[in-house]
Amino acid sequence: MNWQDKEITEKQKGRIIKIQKRVTRPIPKFNGNTRGEAQKYITKYSVYEQTPIITGVYGRDYKPMSADEFDLCL
Repeated sequence: MNWQDKEITEKQKGRIIKIQKRVTRPIPKFNGNTRGEAQKYITKYSVYEQTPIITGVYGRDYKPMSADEFDLCL
């Protein structure tokens, strides 16, 4: 028996639930039972997840370090 034909793992179930909660557009419900079907679903629909916007060092909050602040780091 191939790994694709085995029963879906708990980790895959959790990932599918997470995708379904965070999608930005409607996607079909997962009706598969095997690891292979789950892997295809995750690969296909994970691109529709809403990703968090990161600010800070490289975001809009970025402020270059002054020479005095740089000297304190040394």
